[in-house]
Amino acid sequence: MKHGVLTTADLASWVDALPTLAADVPDAERIDRIRLLENVKGAIAAAQAREAVALKRSVVAAEAERGVPSRKRGRGVAAQVASPGASHRTAAIG
Repeated sequence: MKHGVLTTADLASWVDALPTLAADVPDAERIDRIRLLENVKGAIAAAQAREAVALKRSVVAAEAERGVPSRKRGRGVAAQVASPGASHRTAAIG
């Protein structure tokens, strides 16, 4: 994490690291981990919601600049996020 800002690479690193949690630990540590993972889950859900809103706003603004009718702006954003390779297509949109 650089300068207090979490990057996409940092997130990917966390995803890769989570399966490697040490297995041979005392139950007290397991309880602490479970609590922390619950906190992380909530923080991730909030961050995901913020990113979804920001993406929708960005796509709608870009489509408005291109003259897309307002009733058609932002359609398909959820499908882009859910599909494999979405980041490449999304980057091309905005």
